[in-house]
Amino acid sequence: MRLFSGLFIGREALMTQGAALATAADNIANSNTTGFKTQRTDFANLIADSEGSLFGSSLETGNGVKAQEITTIHNQGPVETTDRALDFAIKGDGYFVVNDGTSQYYSRAGNFQTNADGILTDILGNSVMGYTTLSPDTLSAIDLDALASTASATTGVEVTGNLDIRTPVTAPPANPRNFRALEDAASFFNAVRAVDSLGVIHDVSLYFYHSANNADPLNFTVEAYVDGAEAGGQAGVPTLIGTSQMNFLPDGSQAQGAGTVIAATVPWSNGAEPGVFDINLTSFTSFGNRSFLNSVARDGLSAGTVIGTVIEKNGDLYARLDSGERVLVGTLAIADFANVNGLDKTGNNNFIESNESGTANVGKPLSDGRGEIQGEALESSTVDLAGEFVSIMKFQRGYQAGSQVIQTVNELLNTTLQIA
Repeated sequence: MRLFSGLFIGREALMTQGAALATAADNIANSNTTGFKTQRTDFANLIADSEGSLFGSSLETGNGVKAQEITTIHNQGPVETTDRALDFAIKGDGYFVVNDGTSQYYSRAGNFQTNADGILTDILGNSVMGYTTLSPDTLSAIDLDALASTASATTGVEVTGNLDIRTPVTAPPANPRNFRALEDAASFFNAVRAVDSLGVIHDVSLYFYHSANNADPLNFTVEAYVDGAEAGGQAGVPTLIGTSQMNFLPDGSQAQGAGTVIAATVPWSNGAEPGVFDINLTSFTSFGNRSFLNSVARDGLSAGTVIGTVIEKNGDLYARLDSGERVLVGTLAIADFANVNGLDKTGNNNFIESNESGTANVGKPLSDGRGEIQGEALESSTVDLAGEFVSIMKFQRGYQAGSQVIQTVNELLNTTLQIA
């Protein structure tokens, strides 16, 4: 190798060590950036062409160093609680999906907000994408305000619970004049809610009677009532809207395919369309345990203003309305990639897919290896400040050494010129 080549090697050392210093500085600058992933400068040595030979073997000398790639390390960052309802963190694999109307981006930063139209967005105004009841299989923006301006009637209610088989045999009272008479006669009673076409919520009372007999000792009767004032009758007087029989097996369950459904019909007196909905009690059991209502799920949407949000681990985002309802808005989408190290940075905490990353595999949280969502929390930067300061000192020494090489070679070239 010619002596003159030492100048170029020193120059490459300065450029490479300088690039590494810049990467470390960028990491330090983003030590408090939400969802930021630490970067690393990967070095590679340069080999020069063969120069002469020694005992018949080619001399292959080094020709310096280069910054081959800046690698982003996609490790899980610390998750810190914020007590802010629209702060979301991903625990595990995956990236939030946001869209600016033209392009799709992927991010670990979940500090979201709503715009003037009620659309869930990131801090840049890009729409946060997910799945809604109107588009359960297609990505779409999540609109919270749509809930406050629409109402839909209940078509189905599903109730689970247990009826104590040890309760005495009872029978439904004929023509009850008040709800107290129903309560006194029932083995167990509770209430569910239904929404009419105007978005008004109504209480529907369920009364269970252990109507066993010698032929069927595991038999219950269930009746559904509303207040007469809500169905064209007298206030305080129960109006029967549906009834059914519940037949249990010796193992405490209901026979498969023969579950209990009350087909309820209610002539609402407030001008709403008549209510027609099913109350599904198929999942009820009858064990020698206290009677209780375990869960109630129904469709239908009451009119109201969104006053807050709640998110579940599976990405389901619920809106809390001032009417007391908790309504599913949609499910946040999460994207995963075959090679996350191939993602390209675009700034603003966002990535885009590339040929190296592969196409985004978008789906719901907690599916196909995707992570879960933690509400009221954000993922912090993965930067290790102490480690970055150590790296800066290391790269500084490398830079100084490179400059010393240039100075030494320059002195040797001056000496050579003086000889000439």
